[in-house]
Amino acid sequence: MRRWLRRTIPSMFHRRLLLLALIATVLLGALGLRAARLTTGERHDYYRAKAERPLQQVTTIPTVRGRILDRTGAVLALDEPSWDVHVHYTLLTQEWVLEQAQTAARLTVGWDSWKEMSGYERDAKAAEFLPAYDEQLEQMWQLLADLSGTPRDELEATRQQIVRRTEQVAALVSEKRRQERMAELGEEVTAAEAYTPIREQTQTHAVLFDVSNDAVALL
Repeated sequence: MRRWLRRTIPSMFHRRLLLLALIATVLLGALGLRAARLTTGERHDYYRAKAERPLQQVTTIPTVRGRILDRTGAVLALDEPSWDVHVHYTLLTQEWVLEQAQTAARLTVGWDSWKEMSGYERDAKAAEFLPAYDEQLEQMWQLLADLSGTPRDELEATRQQIVRRTEQVAALVSEKRRQERMAELGEEVTAAEAYTPIREQTQTHAVLFDVSNDAVALL
């Protein structure tokens, strides 16, 4: 290697100059690689966010709620609170009444006796408590109607509309799941086997809108 280099570059000065150039190239390449790692990629984003964090200032601007006035002081808009009243889906479908009646019947006869009863006997025992919980549910609807000034039949129409819409969505979702399971298993799957409650059947639904603050205070 030395002989080849001496034959190629006879001058000692030029050979040293080439060596210095190679060393400088290696150093600049290492520095460039380091700079690229610091200015690109996840590490760059991390260190940049870390450096800029002390420079960020968060200022909370207070909001003001109230009336809107014109230049003469006349009221253009008045801020009045209003509320929406939500009712759980189990109250809309009478499912709550059945659950409460069954719980009361089970507590009355005791758990051991309840396990020995047939399905018909359980239903018959729970039926004894249905009127009491039906009355409680009706009192709730009447209270909502009285406080909001909404006719009882209008509330009933709202209830039926919510239940009908939810059941339609649940039926579509159930059928889709049934088709997917049949395609996966390669055999017939019944609607009951594929049924899973959808979110709307496990949450509350708005039955009244823009209820006054005074009415809500009485609930």
